[in-house]
Amino acid sequence: MQKMDNISQMRIQDKQINTPHEIADAFNKYFVTAAGKILTDNSKRQEAIKLLHESKNDDILEMKLIPTAGNERKHVIELFELKNSAGYKGISCRILKYCTQTVSKPLSHICNASLNQGIIMIN
Repeated sequence: MQKMDNISQMRIQDKQINTPHEIADAFNKYFVTAAGKILTDNSKRQEAIKLLHESKNDDILEMKLIPTAGNERKHVIELFELKNSAGYKGISCRILKYCTQTVSKPLSHICNASLNQGIIMIN
């Protein structure tokens, strides 16, 4: 089986495109407009909303959150591999593992408060 590294030409709606710039533009246009096309399909959207309104509340499962303790967080942190690469906030697993004893209880408090309040940080 031959491996292809580059796409040299494409056919889109009976139009042949040959340059990398045109091919990249075609992909970008497709992916930029895909979400909008999905959202504007009102028939499916209205059907989904109707199904939600018709569903019984009894069918919805309840989720109960059990607070975690500092020792559970400590155990999870200890399972991390020793890596120097940093996460979003610039803290590496290596540094976190060395500080486990100090940060496990505050991390548990932050995580439990976040879940109890329904506020979850994305970044």
